[in-house]
Amino acid sequence: MNFFKKHFIAGLLRIVKVPRLSATLIVSLALTLGALISVYTITFTLIFKPLQGVPNEKLIKVIDYDVTFSGIKVSHWNMRRLADINQHFSHYGTWGLLNITGASGSAYSNVEVNNISYRTSHFDASDTIPEVLGIKLILGKSVLESGLKNHVWISESLWHQAYSSSRKIVGSSITIDKQQKIIAGVLEDTTELKSYNSVKKYQVWSITNLQGTIAST
Repeated sequence: MNFFKKHFIAGLLRIVKVPRLSATLIVSLALTLGALISVYTITFTLIFKPLQGVPNEKLIKVIDYDVTFSGIKVSHWNMRRLADINQHFSHYGTWGLLNITGASGSAYSNVEVNNISYRTSHFDASDTIPEVLGIKLILGKSVLESGLKNHVWISESLWHQAYSSSRKIVGSSITIDKQQKIIAGVLEDTTELKSYNSVKKYQVWSITNLQGTIAST
């Protein structure tokens, strides 16, 4: 033990007495530590931090309410019922309804911009869904604004790809499944939803104003 201790102390004294050797060791240690910190940062970002999707996922409770008719299961939820639930049971939190369906009843819609077709996930959602899922409005009108019938919001990725991030798209028309709609704004991408196996990064959102549905029968 004394042998190793003696040579360890001798090595430290040599580093102090030889400036060139000291500089080399310091630079080597700095580079090694820098590399280790970089690897740790990349690993933490890719593995430990959640992927982009729904930041409020752990706070969300999903409720299915189905009714069976002659062996056929039908969801009992609709926007009118949700409006009542959200109004009378708001003390439990914010309620939202989300369906992924295209205009033709499929899970996807075809969006045409400048004669280029984009396959998109089409969401039919209540105006409370961005708050429930933690989705940010990037550009345009708030989903809570009433009187926006025939309007849709598009995802950030579709905005970048199809419109080159132009801020002039709000109020312009867009063709979705051969139907003309008006772009109300741009919403943050939603890439992961437990209820759906495949969500495309190109998305269109049809938003229903819950307050407006309360007056309907």
